[in-house]
Amino acid sequence: MMCSFFACTSIAQTWTVYLSGNEYYPLNSSVKSYYPILWYSSGDDRGILLGGLGAGISYEHRYQTMFSVKYQANLQRSVFYDEPYFATDENGFVLAALIGINTNYNATLLCIPRHHMGKWTLGLGLGSRINAYAKVDYGEAIVNGEKKDLNLRSKVLRPLVLTIPLEVSFQPWLHWVFNFRAEYGVTRASRLTGHPSERSLSAVIEVGYRFVKILKE
Repeated sequence: MMCSFFACTSIAQTWTVYLSGNEYYPLNSSVKSYYPILWYSSGDDRGILLGGLGAGISYEHRYQTMFSVKYQANLQRSVFYDEPYFATDENGFVLAALIGINTNYNATLLCIPRHHMGKWTLGLGLGSRINAYAKVDYGEAIVNGEKKDLNLRSKVLRPLVLTIPLEVSFQPWLHWVFNFRAEYGVTRASRLTGHPSERSLSAVIEVGYRFVKILKE
């Protein structure tokens, strides 16, 4: 609603395309944790860890020298460490605890009023994240005496989460911009009734190329 209040005459319009990386932080959950965007692990023969990646596009109205409103849509992959799976024998004794890697594919829609200060911009707005598909990879495990690849479909994440995005941008040149954005989920992140307080926080780093049209000097 807040993004429909601005009826001033535009002085510039800007389209921007982005490539991004993201880290997803499960909040209020002691058994889940974030997965790095890019890391190297020498343990468990995992090697290079590649986390959240995405791409997006935005349209921005510049109403005054210091004020604009940006509308943005993103498609992305987000990754985090999910709840462990406890492998047991036929008597119920725990043989191993397997850490699951949750990979989910989602879209985000953002509306961000922005204040411009030279090459820097600060924005705070409203957004949503639509979770389309998710799977959890537990690796290989012995199930009923047989080795199986536990790569399972997950429906734990809620399909729609409302967010509050806080964004800082740096524009060193006319056509290039670098964004850092934190998107806090204000609604529940999990469908499970046992996790009513679980929320989410996404940290996003973007590199964008801008197409600027000046309407009024």
